[in-house]
Amino acid sequence: MQAGFFGDTKIRDSLYSCAPCREFRGRFAVVTRNGSVQRPDPSVQAGVVHPKTEQRFVLLSAPSLYFSESRIGDLVRICNSADIMQMIRQGGVPIGSKYTRRNAVSFIKYCNEGWEEDDHYVFFLVTDDGRQRIAGCYELRNRHRESFETGYWIAPQYRGIGATGLLALIEFCRTFQVGSLYARALEANQASRRLLEKAGFRCVRSKSEAGPHGTMLRYERSLRTRLKTPP
Repeated sequence: MQAGFFGDTKIRDSLYSCAPCREFRGRFAVVTRNGSVQRPDPSVQAGVVHPKTEQRFVLLSAPSLYFSESRIGDLVRICNSADIMQMIRQGGVPIGSKYTRRNAVSFIKYCNEGWEEDDHYVFFLVTDDGRQRIAGCYELRNRHRESFETGYWIAPQYRGIGATGLLALIEFCRTFQVGSLYARALEANQASRRLLEKAGFRCVRSKSEAGPHGTMLRYERSLRTRLKTPP
């Protein structure tokens, strides 16, 4: 994943109205007058609760989160953690020995531009305590018909919330006709693979591929069915 400008990006179009849903605060998705869903709504928010600590979080779109200098600093510190730095490099993002403020501002720009251009959609998971500390990040990208690829990272101090946050994103995806999601994880990355499996994804080895960093496994999840039991 890569980031917009600081402030709010709103969709303004008289042809659109909003579709409510009781599991989310705000709007679910932007719909046309005839009811067909065109694109996700950046004002959507979902409450998420850590399954063990019961700490509360909010999943919201990147344009909804104001990036103060303090929050940019938090993003820099998170992305300098060893495993996230490794993931960023494996994704082909050109960075030096350290993740810098310049990298963070570029990422924020990428996030907001995706919503503006309806190309990719980045969400942040933040603490629901007034401070909105960044706990994780999710992305929907590479749309093909009714399918999206998803990617994510979770800040080291908030590990254990990743699968629950991904399930909240899945519920949001159901509202604008996403039929399935897929994700890729290195075979050696057991933590990421467990996260996907907890969220109902299944490995499709026939679509996996060898890469410079090892075997990249493909995981898929149909959104037409629901998990029988919570993760």
